[in-house]
Amino acid sequence: MKKILLVDDETEELRILSIVLDCKEIRAEILTASSGEEALDLIKKEEINLLITDVHMPGMNGMELIMAASAEVPDLAFIVLTAYATAEIERDALLKGCLRFVEKPYDIEELREIVIEGLALKKGFTGTMVGINLADLIQLNCLSSNTGALKVSDRKKSGVIFFDRGDIVHAMVGDVEGEEAFYQILALRDGNIESRKNVKAPTRSIDKSHVALLLEGSRRSDENENHEQNETEEPEAPQIALFRKLAKISGYIGAAILKKKGEIVALDIIEDKLNLSSGGPILAELFKKAVKATVQSGLEKCVSTIIDAADGTIAMCSVGRKKELILVILIAPGNNQALLQMKMAHFTQEVSI
Repeated sequence: MKKILLVDDETEELRILSIVLDCKEIRAEILTASSGEEALDLIKKEEINLLITDVHMPGMNGMELIMAASAEVPDLAFIVLTAYATAEIERDALLKGCLRFVEKPYDIEELREIVIEGLALKKGFTGTMVGINLADLIQLNCLSSNTGALKVSDRKKSGVIFFDRGDIVHAMVGDVEGEEAFYQILALRDGNIESRKNVKAPTRSIDKSHVALLLEGSRRSDENENHEQNETEEPEAPQIALFRKLAKISGYIGAAILKKKGEIVALDIIEDKLNLSSGGPILAELFKKAVKATVQSGLEKCVSTIIDAADGTIAMCSVGRKKELILVILIAPGNNQALLQMKMAHFTQEVSI
């Protein structure tokens, strides 16, 4: 049987809450504590599934308890109850990973539903950002039609992105909410990621599609890199700058810039899998035929194409001021092709060689 721990310094409030949640719909063992310190001792001894705590308590308050409890049990779900709700308290609770924030006096049936959701909560994962592409993870949540939250933090700040059936509906970092918060979270590096399913957003502050958000985030990232590059004494050649951006794509193996007949203009290979000395002309001809086929089929001229093989994926698109060149990218199998296409669309619009 699952266990719920209730924490409140008001003994009468604690007694009433115990009665409210001790019902056949919830079917859980109810434990109580009248202080944060007592609650933390119980968390260390018992296998608690859901923590419900008041905010304002003498000694260790609710927020301090949440932080200490999360350090002890990273998978622990928790709900905050308070009669003194403020936007600052709610934001602080959500940024710490709170499942729901409930104001007193609460509706009994609504609270029971929230508790049932909390007990059914499925932990996604917790890990570091090393080796994880945050944009890929966001894309995965959207394409999987997930409802939940993604908490991202580094040494300086933390933020939360909320999903509702695959749509990005809200983001918050510090005092910032909405699209700007999303872009700040997307820019975080070398931190931790925590995923929780079935967590509902407190409000809706974002209406853009995830594709538009990720493209704008990518544009901002490139803009920041270009700004840093401009501050160096010797600017990079356009091809080197392009390959440096491409190398951040998950699974990147190599890339090349070809002329229309397949002659190599520039080449960047991480793994020796791309034989463009002989393959370049064939790829260029294949891309030319793909463009011709779309036009002859009554479609608009295609600007990119993807070839999927068992040991890798080749993507091609037109680049250059007059679209006179072909960019070829090779990525390892099992990587996100949708995000690759988004990146290529970005390069098609902005890259000039």
